[in-house]
Amino acid sequence: RTFHLYCLRPPLEAMPTGKWLCPICLGQDLYAGVPNRILVLVGPQSAGKSFITKQLSCSFGWVPINQDTLGSRDACLEAARVALKDGHTVVIDRTNYTPEHRRYFLELGRRAGVPVDALWVDTPLSQCLAQLRHRGSKHPTFPDCERTRGILAAVHRQVSENRPT
Repeated sequence: RTFHLYCLRPPLEAMPTGKWLCPICLGQDLYAGVPNRILVLVGPQSAGKSFITKQLSCSFGWVPINQDTLGSRDACLEAARVALKDGHTVVIDRTNYTPEHRRYFLELGRRAGVPVDALWVDTPLSQCLAQLRHRGSKHPTFPDCERTRGILAAVHRQVSENRPT
């Protein structure tokens, strides 16, 4: 897990020395006391986005918005809109690998008057493939098979090509 020093709350002045754990690992909410917001996860399938989503949901009550369970981007947008209206912070668990994919959630944040952050989940392809193999056929929409491994490789390439600058 990596952070920009200035993104941590409170921001760090310099790289920690010795053993250091991030606030999330210590069970601290980086956004405690901050009004609701949208966190858009960006990364290929099997990169760990759902793990991050589960941690934020279980530890801090963030509302998970997952296209695998909701079925479509429109359903994700509606669920996020309702959660924001009810005063919740939401985490968007989709690949969101192009600016076009992310713009819908940026627009939702603008309309709702809440900040939108993006977390780039930069997992090496080899690790994504290992995670895909590990979960096997358990995933409801992306089971391990030759076809999904090919899709994963293509999406990973597209994620890498669309890195923010």
